[in-house]
Order: sequence, then C-alpha cells, then structure tokens
Amino acid sequence: MVESSLPVNYAAAEHPSEVESRLRRLEASVAALQDTQLMEERVAERVVVRMKRSPMKSLRDSAGVIVDAGKMLLPLKSDPSGSMARPVDAAADAMPVPPAPDRPGWLLFDLWSEIRTLGKMLFDHRYPFSYAGRFGPVIIGCTYAFSWLFVSGMPMIGGITERIIDVLLAFLLYKILAREVQRYRAMFPA
Repeated sequence: MVESSLPVNYAAAEHPSEVESRLRRLEASVAALQDTQLMEERVAERVVVRMKRSPMKSLRDSAGVIVDAGKMLLPLKSDPSGSMARPVDAAADAMPVPPAPDRPGWLLFDLWSEIRTLGKMLFDHRYPFSYAGRFGPVIIGCTYAFSWLFVSGMPMIGGITERIIDVLLAFLLYKILAREVQRYRAMFPA
C-alpha cells in the first residue's frame, strides 16, 4: 500500500458543510473580482477629480492620451524568436505633452484672493497654524511697538531707521502669512 505524502485534514472531512460554505464564499469573492465595474467606477472618479485640478488644453489632446493609454493595455504580440515585442505604432510611442502652466492673474485680483483666503483661514477652527504663523505676528507686533517707542525718539537716526525696520517687519509679516495661506489652500482646496 502506498502512502500519500500530502497531509490529510481530518477536521475538514468531518465538517463538509463548513468546507462547502468556505468554498462558496471563495467562489463569490473570485466572481466579485471578475466583475470590474466597481473598480472601473473608482478609477473614473479619480480621473475626473484629476482632470478638474489640471484641465488639458483641448478635448483632442485628452482623447489622444486616452487612446494611447488604451493601446498600451492591449496584449503584446510576440515575434518569431519568442520574445515579447511592443506593437509598432507611432501614436503609442509619442509621449503626451503636459499642459502649459497657468498664466499668473492680475496682481490686485491675486491680492484680493489671498486676503479672502486669509480671512477664511483665520476663522476656520480646523486649520492648525504653524509655530511661525502663531507666534510670528505677535513677535513682529512687539518689535514694531519697541521700534516705535525707542527708535523713533533718537534725534539723528530715528526716522530713517524706524522706516527701514517697519518695511522689513511688514515684509516678514507678509511672507509668514503668505506661507500660511499656501498651507491652508493645500489642506483645504476650494
């Protein structure tokens, strides 16, 4: 008599209904994997979101990219030597051109947009300010008050030095707030 080298699972042999139920669940999950409708919908939603973020110049360009991507998913033909070869197609070999960067807006409109975003940011309880955003304006305000009290009273260098300090403090405050606005826009896109 020849013995089998495979281990025998006696627990499964005693409970055939449990094995059958596990097998049915496995078959159902494999069938769900074969139904790609749900995965296709998720991918389509992601593509729509990305297209809204960076729209292409024209529909013709985007259609060419989609066609090229579809051609790359087709199975590759093998040549007589047995190695897999890519299909020869000029459209598939062409790389898609990234869209040109947006033209900067008018300065006053950009400034107004940043001021509106700054106002939203200041009253949004969900936004965690950085340490520079929390303490920078307070330190700048204290430095401004100190220069106004002590530097402006100096007879020879008071006026010019105070103006230079004021301009530097205003620039520093603008840079801190501009970085906070960028962080806010990255966290909560409009």
